Amino acid sequence: MTVIRASRLFVGALSAGLCAAPAMATDLAVMMGTSDYSEVADVRGGTAVLDARDALEDAGVDVIDGAGVASAGIDEFLAQLEQMAPSADRILVTLSGRFMSSATETYFLPADLEDMRLGAVAEDGLALSTVLAILAQAPENALLVLATDDRSDATGPYLREGLGDIDMPEGVTLARGRPDAIERFLRGTVAAPGVALRAGAGDDVTLSGYAPEGHAFLPGARGGGAADRDDAYWDVATDLDTRDAYEAYLDRYPEGRHAVDARRRVAAFDDPATQAERTETALELSQSERQQVQRDLTVLGFDTRGVEGIFGPGTRSAIRNWQDSNDVQTTSYLTAPQVDRIARQAERRRDERAREERRFWQNQAQGNGAEGMRAYLDRFPQGEYAGAARARLAEIEENNDRAAWQRAQEQDTVAGYRGYLDRHPDGRFSEDAQEIVTARTQPQQPEPQQPGPAQSAEAQLGLNTLSRRLMEERLQSMGYNPGRVDGQFDGDARRAIRNFQQQSGLPVTGYVSEAMVARLLAEGLRSILQ
Repeated sequence: MTVIRASRLFVGALSAGLCAAPAMATDLAVMMGTSDYSEVADVRGGTAVLDARDALEDAGVDVIDGAGVASAGIDEFLAQLEQMAPSADRILVTLSGRFMSSATETYFLPADLEDMRLGAVAEDGLALSTVLAILAQAPENALLVLATDDRSDATGPYLREGLGDIDMPEGVTLARGRPDAIERFLRGTVAAPGVALRAGAGDDVTLSGYAPEGHAFLPGARGGGAADRDDAYWDVATDLDTRDAYEAYLDRYPEGRHAVDARRRVAAFDDPATQAERTETALELSQSERQQVQRDLTVLGFDTRGVEGIFGPGTRSAIRNWQDSNDVQTTSYLTAPQVDRIARQAERRRDERAREERRFWQNQAQGNGAEGMRAYLDRFPQGEYAGAARARLAEIEENNDRAAWQRAQEQDTVAGYRGYLDRHPDGRFSEDAQEIVTARTQPQQPEPQQPGPAQSAEAQLGLNTLSRRLMEERLQSMGYNPGRVDGQFDGDARRAIRNFQQQSGLPVTGYVSEAMVARLLAEGLRSILQ
């Protein structure tokens, strides 16, 4: 039967995937001991090495150990070692029990192994090369300890009981011996800071690999180590941020540097507000999911004051109001069922609003002209038909504007143009209307005594009243309002001439030139041909 012991902090860190965090840096020991086997010979005292656990823990080493480890337990130990090793300062792996070796590999056997063929042993046993590959990542700070008896019987053409030749990676120390000797070595040497491995090995423990004179597994001068270890445990506890993590810290350091804070945090787990906050945090809502919650609350009439994916005071207030309206505990924090409930309510409200919008569009907006479109947009500014309503409203307003301008032109009075400006101050023809009003209400400027070149050029054309009238008619047909078509080039006519010249790329003078006459004739001919 497999019995695995490990600190709650390490178990929590492993399950949360935090063991690789820098804050976990510590000394780690993984120990397995087996005495009784299903099929192979038992190993007397195979579990004795586990008695060194207390000495190692007293020295500040974190220990994971197991007795009578089955094949599944070996896999679990290996997984923990693989995950925790990268963050450890020093690593000790102790294997005590029955081993088998082939020409290329040595295997530590699980207690429940029944098939002695090479393939089964390789599949269910623990290959030492795998362990050494992990230990090799901590050169000069890695120790592999193997304990077994002296049996070396062959069990088939490919396997033999006992330890085979082990190819040690650079910087990794190997210690071998009988279980009782190894237990003494672990307790008196490995767990003793500053005690050299060679000095404590004696005749009963064989060292190989990296084993220089004076090398100790735990250094003697560890100044500040206790405080650093306390802080490291606390960092892991706060990373996990669970009741078990804080209680594990208190188990290890009941009077530690962070004990007061740890007790306060444990007590906080009983506070309803803290529990509610942790419950929501555990949902791990993404920004887009938070935005959807905010949109749903807004649809339901609970203003979140923004849909940016951050649950600030506005959103918390909206959540509280929703909870109060739905007879659930008012915490301002959400649970998974509440998120689902809000989503369902919002979906129903959107469906209701869509039906209401369609009815309004069909019965009150369509067929009621501009007022119907405005009423729809006031009620549904972002509605399904908002684009169509705005386009229809713009069309109606443009038609009204053109009709008003046409009436003003037909009246052709200052009062008529002013009326257009009153009703359509930003209309399409407001500038034209204002120019006409200004031209007709300002005093006429006397003609200069000495005509300018443009005026002289027009005079040289010899235009009579009929030709002037024809020009005014042509300008009017082209959309340039010359005022009354009477063959008199008054202010309105001069303005129309200037506008035509500007649009045609001619010098803007307000007087007719040969180039303008030619352009007017060309435009007229083009109009006839079209």
